[in-house]
Amino acid sequence: MRGDLSRFLMIAGLAFGLAACQNPSGDDQDVPDIVDVRTDGDVPVDVPRPANCTLANDTDHDNILNVDEGDGLLDSDGDTTPDSQDDDSDGDTLADTIEAGDLDCATSPRDSDGDTTPDFQDLDSDGNGIGDQEEGNVDTDGDGEGNFRDPDDDGDRILDLVEIGEDPL
Repeated sequence: MRGDLSRFLMIAGLAFGLAACQNPSGDDQDVPDIVDVRTDGDVPVDVPRPANCTLANDTDHDNILNVDEGDGLLDSDGDTTPDSQDDDSDGDTLADTIEAGDLDCATSPRDSDGDTTPDFQDLDSDGNGIGDQEEGNVDTDGDGEGNFRDPDDDGDRILDLVEIGEDPL
């Protein structure tokens, strides 16, 4: 009898271990806990976590390295808060976490219009002549890009810069 119990526990343990190896997520979803913010299964969407970001290299938790934000020496919007501690470095009402481009501190901040000024410091990220504050992060044409970084907000294949002219103001 004692042998049967031991054998049962061993088989159950192996089966549990195999299941844990096949699904390393604690919430029975197919996303490992290391990238799953919610491991208790009470939300339907697994939200990815920032990568390569620490308090030491990303003080304001915006997924942009302090060194890319001037290491405390740069204040793009003149609000007396250095970019490396500012949630909205350029003061355009769009959070730096949105303008960063991704969740990986190891990648360079996104520069949508290629003007060498990253979006988090650029008041017109897509270079279409309409400020980011005015365009916002809505996606009018449903192409997956917020209007602030979409050079064709309405999706008609005519660039906004052409539609509004070189000097929209």
